[in-house]
Amino acid sequence: MFIELTNEIKIENSIILIVDDVPQNLQILGKMLSSKGLKVSAASNGKMALTIAKSTKPDLILLDIQMPGMDGYEVNSILKADDELKEIPVIFLTARTDSDDIVKGFESGGLDYIVKPYNFKELYARVKTHLELKHSKERLKLLNRRLGMAYESLKADLEAAAKIQRALLPDITKEINNISFRWLFLPSVILSGDTFNYFKLDDENVAFYLLDVAGHGVPSSLLSFTLNKVMTAELSFEKKILADSTIETKRILKPYEMVSMINEKFQADNDSITYFTIIYGIISTKENKLTFCQAGHPSPIIIKSGSDAFSIGSSGFPVGMLPGLEYEDTEIDFFPGDKMFIYSDGVTECKDSENKNFSEGELMRVIDNNTSRGLSGILSSIEQSLVKWRGKNEFEDDVSILAIERAVR
Repeated sequence: MFIELTNEIKIENSIILIVDDVPQNLQILGKMLSSKGLKVSAASNGKMALTIAKSTKPDLILLDIQMPGMDGYEVNSILKADDELKEIPVIFLTARTDSDDIVKGFESGGLDYIVKPYNFKELYARVKTHLELKHSKERLKLLNRRLGMAYESLKADLEAAAKIQRALLPDITKEINNISFRWLFLPSVILSGDTFNYFKLDDENVAFYLLDVAGHGVPSSLLSFTLNKVMTAELSFEKKILADSTIETKRILKPYEMVSMINEKFQADNDSITYFTIIYGIISTKENKLTFCQAGHPSPIIIKSGSDAFSIGSSGFPVGMLPGLEYEDTEIDFFPGDKMFIYSDGVTECKDSENKNFSEGELMRVIDNNTSRGLSGILSSIEQSLVKWRGKNEFEDDVSILAIERAVR
């Protein structure tokens, strides 16, 4: 039967099967129910009732208990054992008022009972109620089925988008100007608001960044997609348009200049509160310097050759919150053998079963205990520690870590 997806439940044209061995009862009930717009089928015994039920799939059955041969209880037991018929509501018709008989009817799967002689208003009210319940249930099943189909379609689209997002991430084993990069990327949902990249500016300078868009899911990931395409080596240079409309590349933008420019380009409008945190930095292999700008992001962790891990930097304002913000650079020595770890707050704010954060100190402890394993080994240990801390492979926030090391030559 087609179910209209409207707020009103319509029972007109519902099929009612009346089962009674008294022809007069069949005639009277059939006439009464037909007058209410219902379609009526009739059966004078249990065997006939089962045959009709199988062929017509009625919306409701009015079933007499006392019949020769197969009584109502037996008919109902057979109906409930049939996968195609078991959901049809059954109202027993009986002249018995003994509580044991009534209980037996309910135990056999009946939903209601009506005592003879019938009060038609009462009978129709019960028929109407059970038809509305049945149609509501069918409509809910249909809605759930459609919702499930829509969810599967949306999930497939999101998974395809996630593959594209992951494909935009840089080569996990890439080395630029004798600088090694490795990363860990664990989205909290199918799509992530985190992204990162690293690229060559010239033979002496390499740029890198990791950013974390506020929120989760599609809105955050869309901004993350956009930023991934915008934050490129080409954008990292100051340019001048000459009189003949050609473009002259003048110099590499300092990290704070890059972040300030991005802040002006990505201001949240009145309908959006989207902003993001970022660390953008440049490594100069000639000067053995690493300069970075920190905008609302967790402080990076540094390991100098032969020493323990420590954090450096101050948080600053996230990008996109306010125009005209001033950002500052932090500069450190970065010699061969030195390492840097940049991470999203999904790492240090990962909560255990007691709602306790993983913390920066715990992250530095894992790094210190695994320095001999190289960048890939350290990241693997961090992932294992986070899963153990969390107690499962699912995270409340995106987990991203970018690991950088000056290679020893």
